[in-house]
Amino acid sequence: MARKSEDANTVCGSSSELSSGLYSNLSLLSHNIHTNELHVLIRLYDVTGRPKSRGGDVVTVRALRLPSSGSMNTKTEEPVAVVAGTVTDNGDGTYVATVKVFWSGPTEIRAIIASQYANSCRRFLAMELYGDSVYSLKSPYGVWVIFQETNFTESTPCSAVPNVVGYDKICNLTKHNFNMTIYCGQPKSRQLSCRSPIVLWTPRKFDVLKRNDSGIIFRPLVAELKNTIVLNISASCSNTNRYFAGEKSVYNFELNQTECKIRSALFSWNETYPTGLGVNHGWRMLHCRHTQVRDTATIRRCFAGKRFYVMGDSTVRQYFENIISKLNSSNHIRKNVNGLLFTDPRQNMHFEWSIHSMPYHCGGSVAKCVSSSIAGKLWDILYKRSLSIDGSEIIILITMNTHLQKYPLEVLRRRLRSLVKPITMLKAKYPLSKVLFKGPHQCSQDDKWFDVRIALMYREIIYEELNSILDKVIYLDTFSISVAYGSIMLHPEGQTLDAQIDQFLAYVC
Repeated sequence: MARKSEDANTVCGSSSELSSGLYSNLSLLSHNIHTNELHVLIRLYDVTGRPKSRGGDVVTVRALRLPSSGSMNTKTEEPVAVVAGTVTDNGDGTYVATVKVFWSGPTEIRAIIASQYANSCRRFLAMELYGDSVYSLKSPYGVWVIFQETNFTESTPCSAVPNVVGYDKICNLTKHNFNMTIYCGQPKSRQLSCRSPIVLWTPRKFDVLKRNDSGIIFRPLVAELKNTIVLNISASCSNTNRYFAGEKSVYNFELNQTECKIRSALFSWNETYPTGLGVNHGWRMLHCRHTQVRDTATIRRCFAGKRFYVMGDSTVRQYFENIISKLNSSNHIRKNVNGLLFTDPRQNMHFEWSIHSMPYHCGGSVAKCVSSSIAGKLWDILYKRSLSIDGSEIIILITMNTHLQKYPLEVLRRRLRSLVKPITMLKAKYPLSKVLFKGPHQCSQDDKWFDVRIALMYREIIYEELNSILDKVIYLDTFSISVAYGSIMLHPEGQTLDAQIDQFLAYVC
């Protein structure tokens, strides 16, 4: 039985119970001068000014090394360095954050309420009811299919689970989606059926009048706490492992670190937080050694002779396009049937970006809206005849989470399981190939279906489902980058994107 919207208010809370960035506050609990760890209490209040009595929100905290003046005009100045903290939910409306700083000088602690319990609860109710949380959103988009017979055409909405709102009868079109589950409404025209030819898969808006009974999403989705903590970290607090200096500040790292590009992939999954430091308009890994690669000559040498395969949504297409732009090549990106292609014969470079299997959208970046299977692409690479014996030229970057956020978590699990066997065999045949998996980042957006709580759950699911191949796949922790820079964008830009590219190149170059 479907829950009524008033029941959603009872289960998930009403709009008046949303946590407020205006009333909520931070306070310093302690500062360990030997380790430079700061412990901070976050106390949440709702929008009416009442203290919260239950947890469930996602709160993220970061530290910023301020300019030497000790203050920062956010419109004209940028922090010298940033780092993400870890946060524990006490379940009573209070949260405790631990932030470790790696510098001396003026420092500010900031926090945001990144995911409201009332909203993520509604999304999970929608998933439970219909298997598609898109109907909880204000301006929902999704995948549609167009059937055609002679002069008859009809489009119907699709889902990754066998529940399609507004349709009692559905078509199982999984075989058309590389055996990745996809179900669509059965055409209502008598001239069409589930066996009618498919002429197009397309993204488009859903009818918001078909919104389900789990309740609408409340605004604001994300709230920044107005009060912050500012303190001066004394240089005398710093330990002796000095790695390099910044603007009137010393950054402290572990000595004798292994190079990131030769370190075992397993370490990337099990690193202690924080995993990196935002500095020099980018990212410095904290547990392995690397150089922030920025110059064209170094990047060209790094990718000369390489076969770079990028598989996933637009968040990894950014990597594809960004790195090509850094090559400063006269060659151009070309549109392919199911992605983008870049080649440079002089440098013997071959780059491909492939859209992964539906329900991911194709967008307008490619010639046709034809998606591919990541697992299928991996099998294709495995049996290529033009590769070297050890596969040292292969670099594979994968992501698989963002557009699955509107579906039950089991859908992501099934997608991930399909990768285990081909990656296992590929690494056995090509031991020197590099496979990297970009994890979810802090992202919240109402007119899509992105929720920070679900992103955190996806991070755990990725670890669980790829557990048997963690020693074969490098994990890119983009979540801590987005937290450190305070970004909640689907498509990071500026320093946040530069930091992601720095992290990726640390393992490749």
